Amino acid sequence: MQQNNVASFKIGGKHMEKYLYQKEYVMLNNMQLHLSNPEPMLKYIDEKVEKLIKAKSKNEEINIKLEILDEFYKILKYDAKNTICPEPLGYFETKEEKDELIKKKIKINDFVYYLGNICINYHKKLISKEYRGRVPIITNEATIKFNEIYIRALNEYFETLKGNEYKGIFENPPKKQQNLQIIRMIEYRGVVFPMAEPLTNNGIECIKNEHAYGTAFILPTLIERFLIIQLDSKVLKNLMKELKDKIEKENIKLTDEEKQYYNIITEKGDKTIFASEKFIRANIYKMFIKYQIISENDDDIKLLILHEYIDKKDDQKRKNKLTLGSVIASPYANSLIKKQYTKLLNLIFAPNELNMRNNIAHINNENSDYLCLGDTAVLMQLLWDIITEDIFE
Repeated sequence: MQQNNVASFKIGGKHMEKYLYQKEYVMLNNMQLHLSNPEPMLKYIDEKVEKLIKAKSKNEEINIKLEILDEFYKILKYDAKNTICPEPLGYFETKEEKDELIKKKIKINDFVYYLGNICINYHKKLISKEYRGRVPIITNEATIKFNEIYIRALNEYFETLKGNEYKGIFENPPKKQQNLQIIRMIEYRGVVFPMAEPLTNNGIECIKNEHAYGTAFILPTLIERFLIIQLDSKVLKNLMKELKDKIEKENIKLTDEEKQYYNIITEKGDKTIFASEKFIRANIYKMFIKYQIISENDDDIKLLILHEYIDKKDDQKRKNKLTLGSVIASPYANSLIKKQYTKLLNLIFAPNELNMRNNIAHINNENSDYLCLGDTAVLMQLLWDIITEDIFE
């Protein structure tokens, strides 16, 4: 990645980038935290969106996205120490518990305000026919038509960005029928107060009362599915390339059966490899072991290649659960992903971080509205970066 030419200034004898500034939150009457000084942040967002839309090449676009993520992690670190925030409501057993809640809220707000706003405003530009070609379209021939699921999510998302109301045969709320009335209240450790209504008057796009609910629920599943497919494909291609080099260097002769599996991978070129059949995968794995491309003791790579295997420790069959969580924790998988994106995946999905997949699935709203358009926009961009392989080394 190219060096960033970021403006900076001196404070206390140290150089600090201009995009770092002390934010101040105030508590409104409806118990909502309100950022009272968003102007420097909004200016920064406009500058980044302008850079993204004016990118002349794919490499330039990728470098800008990496620059945004690098700066965002610096913003998170700075804001965790310097943000002015009012005392949270509720009872806390320790000061540490209270401080952790404040830090988490600041982190959630930074995520939505910075990355959410950049993505929302950039994606609004993509509605124009001039830039629409930047939105990836996927095809697949699997049993479940993931491309259809994706297109439905995409259409709802862009209709929401355009400000169009989702239409259906039922009205929301029903005019003649109200079987269930929901009062927006929230409780924390015995203190009950009204849930905050979103503000629309301070220029921050992502806190307006806009949602693409279907898209928000669909995206974590698509991210997991396509991240695993792409990683799976890259692992097989990389290891097969090592085997190819070894064959040429050592004049190794493959058996006729081995040649079949070798050709399955090497003839795919740049196409994604599904190779989901247990029989095919098991035999490819045996090839890698036989020709010493990998070690049989390498459980990390075994997890990424095999769906099931016999554990020699007790001769029991083990089924691998290749999930988003196991990928995030895999050292080999992380070695294939740019460090800025491994940080992002961990921030979004790790249980001790935003844990967004779980919070979306269970509609948790104790700390944040995880279905808000800002969160959805970041997830959409992450999915695109997985599909286009921008996240990979």
